[in-house]
Amino acid sequence: MMRRLVQKLAFLEKNPRRVFRALAALGGALLALDALLWIAGVYKNIPVWHGLYGFVMCVALVLGAKAMRHIVRRREDYYAPRATDSEEERQP
Repeated sequence: MMRRLVQKLAFLEKNPRRVFRALAALGGALLALDALLWIAGVYKNIPVWHGLYGFVMCVALVLGAKAMRHIVRRREDYYAPRATDSEEERQP
């Protein structure tokens, strides 16, 4: 399942500027939504809102980090050709 997700998200490596802009737009939209909800006073009617919100965001951070691990992972021998402790002999 994760392998298919990584294959579908392979374009992220080729378009980092587009990803950055999309995340910035999403952050701005969420900030605006938060300001509107705070002004409207929606939070005041839910007694456990802050605890529930904190728990949901903590779970979202963990799941997001697990998904990102598959996207940003490099091969085991990524640094091997230039490493000083490389197993392969260097040619002078």
